[in-house]
Amino acid sequence: MKINRLLTALAMLALLAGCKNEKFEERYVRFSDYAFSFGEDGGSGTMTVTANVPYTVNYEAEWVKVEVVSTSGEESVLNVTVEPNLVTAKRSAMVFFKSPHVPTGTLNINQDAHFPTGVDVDAVEVDADATTATFNVNSNKPWVATCDNPNVTITPDSGSGSAAVTVSFPENTGTTDLVYTVVVTIAGTQYPVTITSKHPLYYEPIAEWIFSVDYLDFYNEHFKYEDAKVGGAPNPASNAAGFLNGDDSHYCPAVNGNGKIRFWNGVDKTAMNPDGRCKRGAGNSGEPCWYGNWKDDIVYFEATPAETLPAGTQVNIWFCLRPSTMNTLRHWLLEIKDGEDWVAVGETTAKGDAKYNIQLIYNKDAAGTAEDPQQINTIVNRDYTLKNAASKVEYRMTCTTLDWADGMGEANPSNLGLKSDGKKANPVLRIAGKSSTGGAAEIDHNTWIAIVK
Repeated sequence: MKINRLLTALAMLALLAGCKNEKFEERYVRFSDYAFSFGEDGGSGTMTVTANVPYTVNYEAEWVKVEVVSTSGEESVLNVTVEPNLVTAKRSAMVFFKSPHVPTGTLNINQDAHFPTGVDVDAVEVDADATTATFNVNSNKPWVATCDNPNVTITPDSGSGSAAVTVSFPENTGTTDLVYTVVVTIAGTQYPVTITSKHPLYYEPIAEWIFSVDYLDFYNEHFKYEDAKVGGAPNPASNAAGFLNGDDSHYCPAVNGNGKIRFWNGVDKTAMNPDGRCKRGAGNSGEPCWYGNWKDDIVYFEATPAETLPAGTQVNIWFCLRPSTMNTLRHWLLEIKDGEDWVAVGETTAKGDAKYNIQLIYNKDAAGTAEDPQQINTIVNRDYTLKNAASKVEYRMTCTTLDWADGMGEANPSNLGLKSDGKKANPVLRIAGKSSTGGAAEIDHNTWIAIVK
């Protein structure tokens, strides 16, 4: 929309000019300025128009305002005001002076683009062992950065233009996050940047199992080996599908906290076990052992915390597996119960129609090394964040294929008592601990279910 705001004020100049001898008088409209340049913040400038003929002023830009400040004789003082530019592009406008009597001219107005002043982030998070964090200051004006924590150093801590800022602080060795707030002040406006130094992860066990000979009597209270045979034939109780005795009375209890490890037969193994070796219980070093592990068998782990764990709690399970024979089965799927669903803990791999995320390796070539070739440690150490509240943390590890741990083929579906190298070598699996009898390398970490903090 064109604006003719100066017409009334400037018409008086025409009356003054009409009183003169127009025959001999030069007619003119002259300007003191033909262009104004403004920064992004806008501002104002004044110009003088000297004229002895009437003229009008027209302009279309809504961010420009032209006003008459004063008029004296042929001179008028005009004030040109430009609003701040809020967009990141330069802009321009023209103010037109027009007269029917003489050629006039144009006032050109140019304004800088808006510079996005501030900081590129308002929060930075670093690991516990980090001692620096960086962010960028965006500015075309002087700035200063401060922090009220004496352990913090800011480099640089001031400037007159954009800069990368490095904040230095001590390594976090505590049990809580450390938070530092750096305040960048630019032209009176403050831009806070919060830097969080995460504390080192630590684990609070809900249930902890210590597998060593010192605890053998403790485990035997609930997890003593059942009879493998009755009357020379496979024991129907130990071979029946499900838990031993049909309930959870046979379990490996936690030494600390409230937890159980239990074993579930996926199928009835009586008819497929001519050697009568399907059994489970605490081994000589206190470790849980299962003879006759088979496809669809399940190892259950559970821990009951003192209080219900809220959704968002991160939990961890740590245990070490030992395939005691080359015929121990290779592929297992570890899952956690989250709400009503069982969810895989760790990335899965497909094997035909099956999936697994634990792979046991029986390495015969390990002879003469720190690892006994018959007992190779496979450590499982996995975190998971609960999507639902949990009054009990439950895991299950399911055997998903009949592949042998030595990678040499599949077990015979009709026979758990396969023989190899002159000895019975049916699938035997242990959860490892410290061994008092040599063989496999000892471990120095206890089996647990823990909260990650």
